[in-house]
Amino acid sequence: MTVRYEELVRNPQTVLRNLCDVLDVEFEPDMLAGVANEKLPGEYRSDRISKASLSFVGSPVLAFPLLMDELRRLG
Repeated sequence: MTVRYEELVRNPQTVLRNLCDVLDVEFEPDMLAGVANEKLPGEYRSDRISKASLSFVGSPVLAFPLLMDELRRLG
């Protein structure tokens, strides 16, 4: 199954339900809660950006030249 980011953002419930069907997992509405889902362990329930992640802001994405052909192919 291919999950396109754009479709996931546009129709998260539909995409997630389809993914659950493929994985043979029962869909639960809490799955759409993201980091607010109380079932997630505490270390995963953070919507903060880490200092390590911030250090990359403004840096060139070195993987792009390596991925350009594949990104173009995938659209």
